Amino acid sequence: MQTGPSQAWDTLQATGRICLEGEPASWSKALKSLVMVLLGLIGLLAVGVFVGFPVLIFTGMEVSAGSVFGFLGCLAMLTAMGSLVLHWHRVRNRYREVESLPVIRLFRNKSVTT
Repeated sequence: MQTGPSQAWDTLQATGRICLEGEPASWSKALKSLVMVLLGLIGLLAVGVFVGFPVLIFTGMEVSAGSVFGFLGCLAMLTAMGSLVLHWHRVRNRYREVESLPVIRLFRNKSVTT
């Protein structure tokens, strides 16, 4: 009984196609979890900025140009970081779906040589 590449090669020559199924790497699942945690932390920071700044204003903090600039700067950094991590997550998801698909290669009317 043949196993591994020789069985795959014989199947490819006999039928013209081969299906090699697999499972995504373990680090891929861990990376998905870490990205989701990072997105959650960025969202928590954004909520903190939106809640914290008005609370500080209502407790008597003096509003100056520096505090407004700092507030807007925090929002800009959080937006940029959130967008970047979300982009990474979407790109990784695109390839994660490909990792679980079977690999099929069709050879029709062609001679296959090694």
